[in-house]
Amino acid sequence: MYKAVGIDLSNLPIVGIGSLANRQDSPIVTKIIMELVSRNFKLHAFGLSITGLKDNHQSLVSSDSMVWSFIARKRKIKLANCDYEHVICNNCLQFAKKWRKDVLRSLRSMPNVR
Repeated sequence: MYKAVGIDLSNLPIVGIGSLANRQDSPIVTKIIMELVSRNFKLHAFGLSITGLKDNHQSLVSSDSMVWSFIARKRKIKLANCDYEHVICNNCLQFAKKWRKDVLRSLRSMPNVR
């Protein structure tokens, strides 16, 4: 549809795909991502957590997920070393950074990581 109106997505610095949060276990997500990458799209995946990243991280330029906030809220997590005055860390920069670091560490331990 974009091509039909003269927009070449492969020329853009990044193209968003999603939300993938509720589909990331589906093999179709990987198929779609691979098809778009084969067309030279540089992809940002909306809503892709570690579950979806394990199979797709090498094909993406970036991704985001609010799963860290959801987990902190549901489990009522408060980091012991948190500098902020809040009851739980569901909107906490420190917790978000820790989560990101853990996700990146997990992805690096997977085969074929760049």
